[in-house]
Amino acid sequence: MKFRILLALIIFPILLFLCALSLMWMPLPQPFPVALSGERNQMAAILTGVMGFIFVIGLGVYTISAFLKTGRFLDAVLEKMGFSSKSYMLFGRKYQGFVDGREVKVDFVPARWPMPRLLNIYVNANLGTRLAAGFTRPLLDCRDGRLLENTGGELGNLQVYAQEKESANRLLADSNVQISLMRLLDKQKELGFREIYLQPEQIWLRAHPRQMTGEIFWAWLDAMLKLAKACEK
Repeated sequence: MKFRILLALIIFPILLFLCALSLMWMPLPQPFPVALSGERNQMAAILTGVMGFIFVIGLGVYTISAFLKTGRFLDAVLEKMGFSSKSYMLFGRKYQGFVDGREVKVDFVPARWPMPRLLNIYVNANLGTRLAAGFTRPLLDCRDGRLLENTGGELGNLQVYAQEKESANRLLADSNVQISLMRLLDKQKELGFREIYLQPEQIWLRAHPRQMTGEIFWAWLDAMLKLAKACEK
């Protein structure tokens, strides 16, 4: 989409300039003014101005419709599951529904310069604790949490911050929790930045996906559902 818009911005002014020259120089029969006369130049200016105005309007309509279409990417994925949807942050969409008896909320906003894509997935879960995890320090929640050291297992270099160290360590000792966390947070160079927050009543995945496909979305949602189940044990 960006390439098409950029191409139009480059090519159309050139075509408009050539059209203006043609209107000024081209011999035309009566009642058109004589070529290169003041009247012909005025006619060329008016016509190219009208064409330019129509181009700007058309490009604006195309750009807005393209952004709206991109923002509705998840419609086909979630509405067939019975999720409701509504507009979110102008070009994005907000979804709400249930999967396997759990309430799931999704926010998706397409990339718009200078901001990347934004995807938030919230899965209801009865956790009773607060924890934040990422390969850089997560800053949107659990800011007063302490860094857990020697998390080990599948977690590798993951940075985990928690308000309650003992309950967090019990969660992280579960291999299913570790596997689900890594499924949600690994391959960040290929798939984009992600961080995850375990809150008392939900699990929240925040992502800036480099690419967005139905398969990637369902893989992350599936990992969140398994994480919620493992944590509630």
